[in-house]
Amino acid sequence: MSTQLSVTSPLLFLLLLVVLSIDISRGSQLQEEQLPSPSISPFVEGGLNYHVKQVNGGRRLSIFTSYKDVVLTEFRMPGESVAAIFGVASTSNPAGCAADKTISVAIQHAGFPFLWANYTGTSGVFMGRDPAMMMEYPATDNLWKITVPAPRTGLWYAAVSMRANVSNHIKQKGLFSKCEVTCVLSFLTSAHMGGVVQLASGEKYEFKSSSLEPEAPSYQLFKMCLMEDRYDAVDVQVHCDVGCPLIVRARSDGLPIVGAKNGSVHTLTCQGGFCAMTYEPIQKTCQYVAVNFAGTANFSLTVTAVRCRKPVTRLPTEADMVAKKRQLSFDPDTERRRDRTGEISNTKNKIPDVALANESFYHGEASVEQPLCPYILGMARLDVGPAFTSSFGLNKYEWPSTESLFLPTAVYSDTILKFDVTPYKDTGGTLSVSLNLTGSALPDLRNFTVVACLNTGQGSRFNILSTCRGPLLVVNDTHLYEEVVLPYPEVGTYYFNLQGIPLVGGGTPTSDFPLIYVPVHVAVRLDQCMKGTCGPYGTCKVFLNSGVMITSACVCAAGWKGWDCQDGSEAESTVTLIMAVVFLTLSNLIFLPAAVVAIRREYYPEAVVYLCTCFFSSFYHACDQPLKRFSLCIMDYGVLQFCDFNVSILSFWMTIIAMADLPAHLRSVAHIAGAIGIALGVEYEKTGIWVFAVPAIVALLITGTSWGFRYFNDY
Repeated sequence: MSTQLSVTSPLLFLLLLVVLSIDISRGSQLQEEQLPSPSISPFVEGGLNYHVKQVNGGRRLSIFTSYKDVVLTEFRMPGESVAAIFGVASTSNPAGCAADKTISVAIQHAGFPFLWANYTGTSGVFMGRDPAMMMEYPATDNLWKITVPAPRTGLWYAAVSMRANVSNHIKQKGLFSKCEVTCVLSFLTSAHMGGVVQLASGEKYEFKSSSLEPEAPSYQLFKMCLMEDRYDAVDVQVHCDVGCPLIVRARSDGLPIVGAKNGSVHTLTCQGGFCAMTYEPIQKTCQYVAVNFAGTANFSLTVTAVRCRKPVTRLPTEADMVAKKRQLSFDPDTERRRDRTGEISNTKNKIPDVALANESFYHGEASVEQPLCPYILGMARLDVGPAFTSSFGLNKYEWPSTESLFLPTAVYSDTILKFDVTPYKDTGGTLSVSLNLTGSALPDLRNFTVVACLNTGQGSRFNILSTCRGPLLVVNDTHLYEEVVLPYPEVGTYYFNLQGIPLVGGGTPTSDFPLIYVPVHVAVRLDQCMKGTCGPYGTCKVFLNSGVMITSACVCAAGWKGWDCQDGSEAESTVTLIMAVVFLTLSNLIFLPAAVVAIRREYYPEAVVYLCTCFFSSFYHACDQPLKRFSLCIMDYGVLQFCDFNVSILSFWMTIIAMADLPAHLRSVAHIAGAIGIALGVEYEKTGIWVFAVPAIVALLITGTSWGFRYFNDY
């Protein structure tokens, strides 16, 4: 009896040390299941009949930490929709467990919603796109909706995320009930039920109406479709005879309804007689014109798509460019060096004389002057391999140089580069466009400026310095390089319009300028996150959302947040991070006294396990740090994690088995069986409760059985 007490007393001390030093609190993750989706019937709201177009099955929501936690859904909006409703139904299991959480819904046309409305991070990020329509509501079992009046045709995206006050406490998986929040998204539209008059460009339409109620308001809707992308303006002319004043509204790619989102509505009030307005259209879309009047009205309407005047000239041939390069000693390698060093080359080229054509490319009399047609060059796409690693370059079949664009300096010259951003493949990345004026040392170019406007769906032509709706890039001899970044770019055709603006000493544009070529380097590429990186406080990851939509997102660490992990408003201090590393690492030294006691008591296998636990747990915590500059990984993170979990549980098992005081042959069997079983459990689910509970229960049963057997034998 005394011998048994002398053996178990130090083993109880060892067990206490092991229990105090093992971190048995492991995180857990919710697993997504496919839930049945409810059915939503058509209904009437605000005098409009809505019809269900799409209902998506239940999707599990997780707490928002980055864009990887967002549930993305794609909808295709039919044409001539008066309104659309995006409905979100959420349920929680158990019921009411998500009362402290908030669900956020963002709706965006043609691109993934950008969820950081107050972003103030990296300079050069364009934030001027149409803002996403957002709504927040408590995560209770209810149905919420967003109504979009007169939505544009095409793809729409909804991003659903769940917000909560995230606790820093780790909860053991399996000990606490999981709160699962599921959302179901529905999409309903109300189509225009009235008549639509189809017009051809320049066609004059005579409208006459009569009404029994002279004060009753009414309207007529007209439509004209642009099948090409070379229209610079749409000219709307109205001649009102009876029923004036008329309210004329026009819009591209959507009904011209007051309050319409995602697209400008152009309004004209015609008091009588002849009235006209002009606007820049979205290319390859239908133009809608609505005329509102009261009672009886007689008027004529003409909608004209204004095309440009085509110049009679030719693009430089490859032989011309070779001769110019030989004359200027200009080569791509030299140009690349200029990109890095900013050196300026000495260029002096002359372009062919430009003669204007007399042919008119539209019918009817427009109220605007036809501008000269630009050079529209399609950019060729090059896919490198991984997602969002594409680049666009000048097509060698349309332009002799794939490196640089030689921009004429004439005041009337426009060069438009166009390229396509496609759904599924591109819109989850980041679009970067840069402009580099490789320049000229000629005194004539001291006041020469190149301006470029990037638009989707239309190419701004008229005074783009003040009318550009997209990002505007400006370079000159003192500011050679400028770049703009578009997160989650919209789907569609992008038009990058470059104009050379000769300026006099006071900054006034002038046409009295020598015609020369200015080499301009244009770089267009798709990247992951912010140029493939997230700075020192995050990691760029690529995810597959909803099974088809590829998304790149920054996963931030140490309290940093934002699209590119540059928002440090809630970041942990450097002192806190260093203290966390030191304490987590040095706390494992408590295994050293346990190993010393085991060696003195001749429990050598147990001592080896304690030393391995001290070693692997220390280096695992040193490697498992949110910021890489505070981490130390002597081997792969996954290997360290497995070894830490495995030897930690194994040390607990071997301590209790030692306390059982089994015979040597049974103890060896228990050691081998425990090592194999624990390794299997850790590999199967290292964060579960059972991987620790099962070995503990079995070891305690073995110890209790052994002690009971010895007790009955002794007495």
